[in-house]
Amino acid sequence: MKIPSNEKIVVSYVFEGVKCYAVTQNALKGKFTLYKIINNDYQKMTTADSPADLNEMVKKDRGE
Repeated sequence: MKIPSNEKIVVSYVFEGVKCYAVTQNALKGKFTLYKIINNDYQKMTTADSPADLNEMVKKDRGE
């Protein structure tokens, strides 16, 4: 899956030198979307009102 053209990456999570997650912002809707990156493919995980709201989802997905 590709990131929609109306969204831009605002945060990337890098673990052990590998970019694992990306947060995009849709400025028109004021929403942020978390994507998990696997083999250069973006898998949509969830959407929130703030990128800070997505931090817990990243921790949970990583088993932290």
